[in-house]
Amino acid sequence: MPAVTGQGGAVPEPGDPARRHLVAMWVDPARRGQGVADALVGAVVAWAAGQGAHRLALWVVDGNERARRCYARLGFVPSGERQPVPNHPESTESRMVRELSHATARARGTP
Repeated sequence: MPAVTGQGGAVPEPGDPARRHLVAMWVDPARRGQGVADALVGAVVAWAAGQGAHRLALWVVDGNERARRCYARLGFVPSGERQPVPNHPESTESRMVRELSHATARARGTP
């Protein structure tokens, strides 16, 4: 069985059908820096835009500068929101958001 290279997904934002939330983003450490995160986020962006979403959000743990730089490079900006990390309240995380364009979905072949 081949090894998992990475994973990512999105769920609807509770109470707001025009927004999606990027969750469970992970890339095998041996494959980081090789475009895997770009491909995963690109697929989630295309899916969310194809679903009619206008915004994609995520939480990134404070201090994870590599992830923060990656998300910023992919068009996410800080929202200013912060919260304790669920199940690890000694750590905090910050919310980042990216506005979506339906042209993005069409360019990737998503209806």
